[in-house]
Amino acid sequence: MSGYKIKKDRRPEGTNYSDWDTLSFGETLKKFTNFFDVLVPPIVVGLYGKWGSGKTEMINALAEEIDSSQYVTHVFDAWKFRKEKNIILPLLQEIASKHKKNTQVKNAAKNIITATTLITLNQVMKNKLGINIEEVKNGLKYAEEKQRHYEDFVNKTIEMEKDFDDLIDGIVKDEKKFIIFIDNLDRCLPEHTLDLLEDIANFMHSDKCIFILSMDKDVVIQAIQEKYKNFSGKNYLEKIIQIGLNMPTPAIDDSGKSKGIYHFMKRYEKAKGYDKSSEAGDSRDRIHKQLSKTLNMLFSQGFLNNPRRIERYVNRFIVLEKMNILNIEEKPDNVAFVIMMLVFKEQFPDAYNSVVSEKDIKTLNALINFSVTTDNTPSKFKGQPQHGLRIYNELLFELYKNDHSFYAFLGLFHKVTTDNGKMSDDAKVLTQFIEARKLVSMID
Repeated sequence: MSGYKIKKDRRPEGTNYSDWDTLSFGETLKKFTNFFDVLVPPIVVGLYGKWGSGKTEMINALAEEIDSSQYVTHVFDAWKFRKEKNIILPLLQEIASKHKKNTQVKNAAKNIITATTLITLNQVMKNKLGINIEEVKNGLKYAEEKQRHYEDFVNKTIEMEKDFDDLIDGIVKDEKKFIIFIDNLDRCLPEHTLDLLEDIANFMHSDKCIFILSMDKDVVIQAIQEKYKNFSGKNYLEKIIQIGLNMPTPAIDDSGKSKGIYHFMKRYEKAKGYDKSSEAGDSRDRIHKQLSKTLNMLFSQGFLNNPRRIERYVNRFIVLEKMNILNIEEKPDNVAFVIMMLVFKEQFPDAYNSVVSEKDIKTLNALINFSVTTDNTPSKFKGQPQHGLRIYNELLFELYKNDHSFYAFLGLFHKVTTDNGKMSDDAKVLTQFIEARKLVSMID
């Protein structure tokens, strides 16, 4: 057990994406790479995916795989500068530093940074277009000042457009194109994210430059909606981003099983420090069979199809084992039930926290058993009695009726808590639930 390691699971330098990929995202990488050949700049592309879907690794892989004879790339992590109001400043500074021997690039970046800073610091021009009324004492001066600052803004924008063209021209020669990847844009403060999007739309366009913006699309749309109450966030984003690409979910292999299971096992073995693959009959093989047999639907239905979420579950297993709370190798049959409890706790926290008494567990078990009959869908309860169920926990019952994912989850739970599809009895579920809850209560 001394080999246990818990850390961010990053692809080591010098390792190919295909060698590190256990989710078959490599096929998507090839498609995305080919996609660049049809892009005609200036153009902005969105790479969309939820938290932990693998966007960062995909961006880094794209930057490595793209033909260097046709493209020059720069990967910028906006998260590092999330508190910076003008994210464009560190972006340009990074590019200038990378090409510090190029005087044209250095001067162009300096000009844009200076212009942007002056606009930001100018208290008279608030938000680039407003005016500070305190400094204006009469109507005539107000009109003159406002006109002057509008002119300054227009002139500065034109100058920055030219400087950005000079910057790109200094980096790429001949027919080459410059691709700027911006990662974690959605993790910055909403107003800072919108400022960068507007800067890209206003002046950061060149016939040699392509922007790839990595984000959770829904988060950014919500940020836009909060700032512009009467405007469609979706339409706003579509004005800036011409085409969007979606991150894939774990593939299904030829046998119909999610490769998320394989990914889980590879990460688990790596974290445990095993120096060989599992063999038929050993504990790891039994663990793998448990996952394959009982949890394939859990992965394929989306409860665990997020790469980062899988890493978190692997880390939880390692913690439980290291604290001598759980011994998976001695009791591999516990794997499925423990995972289900971890998913229950994380994805349905209100329901999980409401199960505190024997009656609560009986309600949960009644709903689990009820969910396995195809006729007993949540819609059956709409405006109707409880169909003979003894419901002690109304929160669980309401969630069952109104949240299809909870209903689906209980159906999967049934596979874990029963033998050969039979109805599970309260006593068995009570014992399993209490034992598993003790385990998962130790970690978050």
